[in-house]
Amino acid sequence: DCKVHLFLTVKVRSNWQDDAERFREMGLEFPDGAP
Repeated sequence: DCKVHLFLTVKVRSNWQDDAERFREMGLEFPDGAP
């Protein structure tokens, strides 16, 4: 075991949780009845 430093860059798209295509890009199924 050893310590590491992890630097991340994160992009956030507005309303991603309402976009079925974003779910598909992540390999997820879009939930039915989602707002």
